[in-house]
Amino acid sequence: MERPQATMESPSKRQRTRVPASQVVGWFRNDLRLSDNPMLDEVFQQAKAQKLPSTLVYILDPRFYDQSEYGRVTNQARPGKSAMLRGDGFSSRKCNGRRARFYLNVLRDLQRGLRELGTELWIFYGKPEEVFAELSSQYGALDVICLREPVSPEWTDVENYVSAALQKTGGSLTTLWGAMSLYHEEDVPFKFKEAPGSYSGLAKALGWCDIWTSAEGYWWKAPIRKPISAPVGPLALEKAAAPKGAWTEELLNSDRDALKALGFSTDEIQETLRLPHGGSRKGKGGETAAWLRFNTWLEIPAEPVKADPNFQSLGGSYGAAGAKFVKEGEVDPFQWRNLSTSAGWMALSKYMACGCISPREMYHTMLERNHWALPGAVHRFMWREWHRINAIKYQCRLFRMQGPGGQYQFPRTGNSEAALRWKAGQTGVPYIDAIMRELNQTGWIPYHKRKTVACFLCHDLLVDWRFGGFHFEEVLLDYDVAMNYGNWTFCARVDKSYGGDRYAAQAYRDPEHHGVLQSIQAHAASDPDGLYIRQWVPELRQVPRDCLHFPWMMTSDERQAASCIIGKDYPEPLVRFPQLETDKGSLARVWARVESVPGFKTLEKLGKFPAVGLCFLLIVYITGFINNPNNLAKQLCIVCSHNIAIGYLFDRTPEGIYVGFPHFGPLSVDIPVLRTLARFWSYEMVAIRFATALRPMFIPGLFASFMSLIIPQAAVFAPWQLGSVLSSDYFKNPISFASVNGFPALIWLIWFLTRQLTALPVTNIRDMVTVWADPVGNIDILAVTLGVLPFVCTLLYAIACSRMYWTPPAKLPGNGRTFFGLMAAFAPCYLYLFYSGWELVDIHKVVWACASLMPIWWVNCLGGIDLWIEEPLGYPAREIAFTPTWIVSHGVFFLQWALEPQDYINRLVFLTYMCPQMVWLNFYFRKACCQDWGTQLPIYYSYFMHAHMTLVESHNFLLDIQKVGGVSEMTQIVFKDCPLHFTPLQLAVLSIICASLYFSPSAKHSWALYSLCGPLNWCGLL
Repeated sequence: MERPQATMESPSKRQRTRVPASQVVGWFRNDLRLSDNPMLDEVFQQAKAQKLPSTLVYILDPRFYDQSEYGRVTNQARPGKSAMLRGDGFSSRKCNGRRARFYLNVLRDLQRGLRELGTELWIFYGKPEEVFAELSSQYGALDVICLREPVSPEWTDVENYVSAALQKTGGSLTTLWGAMSLYHEEDVPFKFKEAPGSYSGLAKALGWCDIWTSAEGYWWKAPIRKPISAPVGPLALEKAAAPKGAWTEELLNSDRDALKALGFSTDEIQETLRLPHGGSRKGKGGETAAWLRFNTWLEIPAEPVKADPNFQSLGGSYGAAGAKFVKEGEVDPFQWRNLSTSAGWMALSKYMACGCISPREMYHTMLERNHWALPGAVHRFMWREWHRINAIKYQCRLFRMQGPGGQYQFPRTGNSEAALRWKAGQTGVPYIDAIMRELNQTGWIPYHKRKTVACFLCHDLLVDWRFGGFHFEEVLLDYDVAMNYGNWTFCARVDKSYGGDRYAAQAYRDPEHHGVLQSIQAHAASDPDGLYIRQWVPELRQVPRDCLHFPWMMTSDERQAASCIIGKDYPEPLVRFPQLETDKGSLARVWARVESVPGFKTLEKLGKFPAVGLCFLLIVYITGFINNPNNLAKQLCIVCSHNIAIGYLFDRTPEGIYVGFPHFGPLSVDIPVLRTLARFWSYEMVAIRFATALRPMFIPGLFASFMSLIIPQAAVFAPWQLGSVLSSDYFKNPISFASVNGFPALIWLIWFLTRQLTALPVTNIRDMVTVWADPVGNIDILAVTLGVLPFVCTLLYAIACSRMYWTPPAKLPGNGRTFFGLMAAFAPCYLYLFYSGWELVDIHKVVWACASLMPIWWVNCLGGIDLWIEEPLGYPAREIAFTPTWIVSHGVFFLQWALEPQDYINRLVFLTYMCPQMVWLNFYFRKACCQDWGTQLPIYYSYFMHAHMTLVESHNFLLDIQKVGGVSEMTQIVFKDCPLHFTPLQLAVLSIICASLYFSPSAKHSWALYSLCGPLNWCGLL
């Protein structure tokens, strides 16, 4: 087949040399071909016109082969990952040995082709900016010409570095629009930043009538330029002297030596050379192999579709469902069913990825032949074009966890066990493992399998999608930056805003695993004997067909017969399918009938919490300790010890996290951000609850502790109310439920609060105010009004948005401008308090109280964008159980402290716990949050606020100690109302429990002992 001939293409966007160049250098990048190569054409023209020698080079940049952390390897000052996960990195090679070996074959073919033209390709290893600096020192000023790759910020960085290096020696870099894209940048009817937001919209804008049904276009459609003719030798060009530092022919022709020179270890080289899959054989690589394969594919005749009632669209909802609409006897030019095969269609993707053949060459070849499959080829070329244009449009946003759509999620990071098992093909789900092992060993899997494992990672395992994208970047033979990361953002559902909903990605989470189950069932129908799984997962070769996809469901005898013990020969599954694993026992059947009663589910959800609470009150009432403040104080102390243990185990015993903090355990192990916050939350809650234990009859303290317990303990009984982050109901996990002593403490607090409030003689609003503080003189109505006004104004704004078409709270900018605006709304109140004679330290307490209460009001009541927790965590505070209680508790605590500044207990709690923790959290948030002034300014102010309060309160505390006569007298005052006391028997029981905790062999035993403390206290034994 003759390659299409065409006219030459004019260069664009070049930077001309200011100092006369000594040589024209053509820099090959991802354009490793002779035909349709604008760079090669321009080099030969310039060398001829300027009568200069020419040199052609290819540079193997170590940054794109070495092991690296996820991020922008060419510019670590501007990492390609979002700030929320700094420090939670995951690493991988940018290119594995298999793809490097494939590139070597491509380079050999390119070098051979250039030699036939009478010129040479010189290959270097090093950073391009350093290589060109060395060449400049050898030859003088260089006029370097290359094709730019705007889809990759890293490649653009390299272009900038090379341009800067050349300018130092009087040279220049000329960048041309290449032929990796189907369209030239000058021919598209829009700016890339304003490109259409959908695939169909892009096709329509470029002039295709209906990209889903034909290859017909409107008369005005954007032109697809004809390819540039391949140069014909021998070339009458002046040859330059051989450059220093280039690879020798012997090095290039030895796979082993070349891979070693690229930095691969001996084990990696052995593994690469051992595998029979992937790469190309010597002499059959590059452009030669690409055209051979394309021409062979062109000769495949069109065949009418035969009816197949058993056809299954592989990949479940991610497969080619369009195949179902193809009628029998028709020729399907789109080859929809091909997307559900394991062999691929053209099998040219790896050659297109490194530029061995251009899409416009393929398009015009098929157009000239009026090929029957042109509509299908155009459809696929346009998908490629869609991802490339998006990559140019979104730049670094394409590589951030939130994606181009700004979608907020709360996934595990890449160093989690689930992520590593997925990467190694050890998930325990045979179909997923088979796909991953095929990928790791061959470097290629078809479209539907890529979608299946990607969606499984994101929506079933809840792992950061970038971990999967980075792994694909390492192992895929056909890795293309735009296609790879574009498809991954789509699978993770962070590719667009989905109607402005920043949390739409969460709706695609699949806790019941319906999507992967659908894919497994479709594959099982197309491969009933399981040959694919038996090939790639040899541990399961003897497993019966009925259990092949779910081997953990085998009986003990079946496991022995198949020589496949789950947990030993093959891993336990990371996910299970409850819809398939029904317990057929009589008790289960009875319970299933009860659950099927209309309204039972609703009754269970609404009635479980109060029902269990009443049962607890009945138990304590029977024991006679329900009104005893000593027992309530001890219960709060038990909860404090529980919190301290959580903070301790977070850093030391991963198993303890799972058991002691079950509703966040699996996520907490994987996410350092959450570990940090939860640890501090645990310690701070100790401060508030212990202060309440010192005086359990004090209503503000009771309320603060109540707020610190209500939502976390609601998670025990109503996880359905708190989002998909949480695990299933504690009742389904006896060990986790047994470890919770907070629920009894919560019910007891509610009882005491009710008792204390109903005993108050309230006749007017002043009586209610005295619950929180005894005002001196009249209540300052103006101060109260100014403090309440921001809450009222934001409420009125939210109401007006629905009527006036203003920007609603949920769609306001997710940056510090909104944050700062909300905080600044309280400025009149603070200024008035200062004018009224308040001490600055007391004003600061009010500032912190308002800053704690506003997030709950803004996020949970008005549906506003969450600026406090969302940015560092990537997940809204409204979905995290501890966040609202944490913030409200702080608000109550600081407000009470501002109103009662002489309260020794509040002051002591602040100095002991709150200040150090808050200063550290401010430090952490300053690093993790948005780096704009609106976010950073309040954080820096918080630093100052805490430093000021700490100095003033420390000084006042020392004065108070001197005033009362010493530390012992102060201790007596602090503990004068404390009801805590222990009998000798109770002290003996406590000593035994403490000793047992010290010698307990595991975290589970420790939590079992913790859970024992509560019942002992209810019965008066502790």
